[in-house]
Amino acid sequence: MEAPSSAPAAEPQFLASGTGTEPAQPSATGDGPSTSKAQLILTLGRVKTLIKEDADVKFVSSEAYFAIAKATELLLEAMTERAAQPMLQSGRSQLGYGDVAQAVSSWQSLDFLGDVIPHKIPAGVVLQKMLAAKAAAAVA
Repeated sequence: MEAPSSAPAAEPQFLASGTGTEPAQPSATGDGPSTSKAQLILTLGRVKTLIKEDADVKFVSSEAYFAIAKATELLLEAMTERAAQPMLQSGRSQLGYGDVAQAVSSWQSLDFLGDVIPHKIPAGVVLQKMLAAKAAAAVA
């Protein structure tokens, strides 16, 4: 009989096979990452369109577009993995808004998304706070 392995269980992977999420490979010239479309999920055209919306940006190299697209993909992957942990622990099969909001609020690197993905507050709680503030202002 073999002894049970003491190695920890592998972390679940949230990557679909064949999606092009493999790490960027150096280009044939060796001067930076290859910009092959097979390596990105986000299209470079979409990234270019979003960047060109900023009037302050005058010129962006193709390597910068690729780097921005890849960084965005890596950020979304890490955020999804963090958000999926409570989902997996509770045995659910769907990732919810609350999972993502919790990941954003608990990870300091995502503080910049706090206003975009806030925790939901029930309307009744907001109404109670407003009424309490109004009553306090009337007393003062």
